[in-house]
Amino acid sequence: MVAVLWIVNAAAFAVCFRAFELPVPPEAALVLQGVVGFGCVAVLPGLRGRVRGRGARHAGVVRVDATRAVSYAVAYHVGTFIPITVLGLASLSRMRLHLAELRSAPAED
Repeated sequence: MVAVLWIVNAAAFAVCFRAFELPVPPEAALVLQGVVGFGCVAVLPGLRGRVRGRGARHAGVVRVDATRAVSYAVAYHVGTFIPITVLGLASLSRMRLHLAELRSAPAED
C-alpha cells in the first residue's frame, strides 16, 4: 500500500512539473518522492519546510533554478494541504465530531 501511495504522490509531482513547465524528466518525480519521503522520517523537530527545502535542493540536481523550485514546492504543498484539510473537516462533520472533542479525548495506551 505504501508503494501505491508513493507512486501516486510521485505522479502528482510529475503533473506539477508539467504545470510549472519545469524541464525535468518524469523519473525526477520518483527521485523527489524518495528524497521527500526519507527526509520526512529523519529524526528532526517538526516537518515545517521539509517538503519545500528538499524540493529546492532536489531542483539543483535536475538543474532548475531555486526560485522556480521553491515556487513549485510551495504551490504543491498548498495545493495538497488545502483539499486534505477540507476533506478531513468534512469527515469530522459527517461523524458529528468537533475539533474540541478531539483535543479532550483520552489517549489510548
